[in-house]
Amino acid sequence: CAPDWMLDGWSQAVVFRELSTLYAAPDAALPPAPPYREYLAWLDRRDSGEEASFWRATLRGFSTPTPLPADAWGHGRGARHTTETLIPGQIWTPLTKHARDLAITPTALLMAAWAALLARTSGCDDIVFGAAFSGRPAELPGVEGIVGPCTTNLPVRVRVAASDPLRALATVVRDTLFAAGSHQHVSPLQVQEWSEMPWRDRLFDSLVVFQNIENGQAARCLGDQVRITGFEGPVHGDYPLTLMATPMEHGLHLQLFTRTDRCSPTRAEQILAAFTTILQGDPEQPTPDPGLECRVRPPATTDIGRAPVPPRTPLERTIHAVWVRAFGPHIGVDDNFFDAGGHSLLAFRVLAALRTEAGLVVSPADLFQCPTISALARRMNSSIHSARPAPETDGPPPSTPFPRTFDAAKARAARARLALG
Repeated sequence: CAPDWMLDGWSQAVVFRELSTLYAAPDAALPPAPPYREYLAWLDRRDSGEEASFWRATLRGFSTPTPLPADAWGHGRGARHTTETLIPGQIWTPLTKHARDLAITPTALLMAAWAALLARTSGCDDIVFGAAFSGRPAELPGVEGIVGPCTTNLPVRVRVAASDPLRALATVVRDTLFAAGSHQHVSPLQVQEWSEMPWRDRLFDSLVVFQNIENGQAARCLGDQVRITGFEGPVHGDYPLTLMATPMEHGLHLQLFTRTDRCSPTRAEQILAAFTTILQGDPEQPTPDPGLECRVRPPATTDIGRAPVPPRTPLERTIHAVWVRAFGPHIGVDDNFFDAGGHSLLAFRVLAALRTEAGLVVSPADLFQCPTISALARRMNSSIHSARPAPETDGPPPSTPFPRTFDAAKARAARARLALG
């Protein structure tokens, strides 16, 4: 299965539909797929100033992440855990019909219930969570047939009062999603830069994904004879909580993907149960209190039992100056980036700062393999020394190390479409 930076959920359905056609008729002539470069060219023509103005206005005044109803704050990255349930069709179908009668989409209804859950458990009235946007512009001809990463995860900001019924919240979410729809063709990293959120924190730590039913069914058949069961595409990202909803023939399938360093399996079951209670409740009444508390993040610390080691070389000091902006002055050269609370979005900010401010070209792979300042400095020193040309001799010309290359198109695609979870 292709990684999500090459193939998003929509593309997966396109591939499976064509595979199904060829399975039924191996000699069938498939129409040519629009090239992904057309999408990249369309992105380049966008007015970044307009996008920046929209997201700055949307996120103005929001500088503290919404607390999650999680029950742990572990060190490092925990294992992934999946909790799931099914809302039967006899409940889900009337819910969606009632929502549509009120001009509310099932997506807005689902996200309104998630906003209510976060508001009731955190005690906050200003909520931000992430939502998956298709990223496919309707004005680009043939966009529905393009195979490549277009989906992006962007913030949804909702102001919630404890007395708000689900119907009112769903209306607010619907309007918010509609406004953001014209400005969804940006990367989470860009939006983070336009916000007032401190470096260390992400705009959102939870993500809501509503799977398109047509795309889901396309991945379950090969021709007219074969039906695929038990297939699920990979779910990537390092968000502590990711809620995925998939409409099925017999109801709504809900999956809650959690990280065990932030959320125990027991708490995950409680969260999903509370969410379904809110979703199935009376939409004209205030949402019920789920009775779940949020565990506050402890102050940032270095590894227990030792003081942070200060930088010792000019290169370590250069890298350390950037890491201090991400983690604070407590960070030492032997402290692990990810154990200190680093996440994928923060990694890209740090790498961008090292490139633009210090002229250091560090790849994400370098950071994953050398997650401390001292190890990263040794890697950079080694690269510098290995790149120096050998002295001239009378023999054959010396070989030169293969240079790191930078493909602008691929970089734009990665920046624009990374899930960054």
